[in-house]
Amino acid sequence: MIELFSADPDIVTPTAWTSTTWAGVAIESNTHFPPEGYDRHPTDRLLVLRDRDGDGRAEKPTVFADGFSTR
Repeated sequence: MIELFSADPDIVTPTAWTSTTWAGVAIESNTHFPPEGYDRHPTDRLLVLRDRDGDGRAEKPTVFADGFSTR
């Protein structure tokens, strides 16, 4: 069974993820080709998500790295 771990607005356009022993889940959030009028975070970033309370859902993501862009 697959269950939702995290969703918009915490993660926008996830393009890669990995599960780690040190961090939980690491997600790449990509904004390379934003639609017209896009008003969210302007650059790509790596987010770390953890389920700290054991309810099966990630709490607020932590930014691990930020500022990546192809523009």
